[in-house]
Amino acid sequence: MRRASLYNTFSASLLLVCSAWLSSCVSQIPLTKEKPVNNSTYQVEYLFEHEGCKVYRFMDKVSDEIIKMYKDAGVPLATIHIGGDEVPKGSWTGSPLCHKFMEEKGMKDTHELSEYFLENITEMLSKKGVKTSGWQEVALHHSPEVNARIAPRFAGVYCWSTIGKRDIVPYTVANEGYDVILCNVNNLYIDLAYNPHKDEPGLTWGGYVNEFTSFNIL
Repeated sequence: MRRASLYNTFSASLLLVCSAWLSSCVSQIPLTKEKPVNNSTYQVEYLFEHEGCKVYRFMDKVSDEIIKMYKDAGVPLATIHIGGDEVPKGSWTGSPLCHKFMEEKGMKDTHELSEYFLENITEMLSKKGVKTSGWQEVALHHSPEVNARIAPRFAGVYCWSTIGKRDIVPYTVANEGYDVILCNVNNLYIDLAYNPHKDEPGLTWGGYVNEFTSFNIL
């Protein structure tokens, strides 16, 4: 197993605080016990047809601007976090363009499509001298060949899944060659409820988090 790091966990906590606060201020929707259900319909367009397609031009432009902003500020930029989790269900399987592209490339499933995207994005950032970061999903279920190509391009993979049978995720990711940044849901997700009282606001899908569980990660 490669090294697992606690780097940036307090920053992650701060971001979660800000996100929860902003959400409550802007939407005025109280936190609930269950994860919200997304019933939106998605259509993916222009994602994968060719090297000059819109998504890569967009990522190229945005990454250039971020790199320039850091350079102008005189601050080093080591990595850009690309997310990589919570792709809405049906956004690729329901897209005729994705199906067409997969057929042309001989892809068996949408996971191979995601690998294609990851290889392109990580290569793009690598050529700019910046490493990639992402949530644990960017490093799961790849072939050894894909891991060998993209793992060196990652600065760190943020592993949140540390409960139940999925508590092996950080070890799995580390053993595939990625550096791991632990952000345990049951220690650091402070949008979770403080305790199981029926009137306590917050989510419960990952357990309960209070000041003791947060510091217990140390």
